[in-house]
Amino acid sequence: MIDDELLQVALETARALPGVEIYSFAPGFDAARVAGKWFLNTTVRTHRLVNVKAYPADVQLLIEQFVGITPAYHMNKQHWICLNPAPDVDAGLVAKLVEDAYRIVFASLPKSKQKELIEQKDFFDKNL
Repeated sequence: MIDDELLQVALETARALPGVEIYSFAPGFDAARVAGKWFLNTTVRTHRLVNVKAYPADVQLLIEQFVGITPAYHMNKQHWICLNPAPDVDAGLVAKLVEDAYRIVFASLPKSKQKELIEQKDFFDKNL
């Protein structure tokens, strides 16, 4: 997967989730959040990077399993991973990791906010 594809898949997946806002700090620097809590952010170093929140128990396993997954740039390394353009990082993996990141943040929201979001989309019927 190349830079632009990685960014496009990550942001399109995030936009499709209930209650998500994409906040742009500057060109190439975006954050996806639900109820004000980040679950994804993008940056540019020598190439585009997408940081996503991850289950702490999965962070090291993902880093070991995929060449294109590294400790997150400028984020808490226990809770965040970085998706890099690489042959082993495909659209399906990116979408799954973005959805997992959303679920992590969703689970931390107050029950009233969760209920409000559940009523917005059928994402939860098939995914949670």
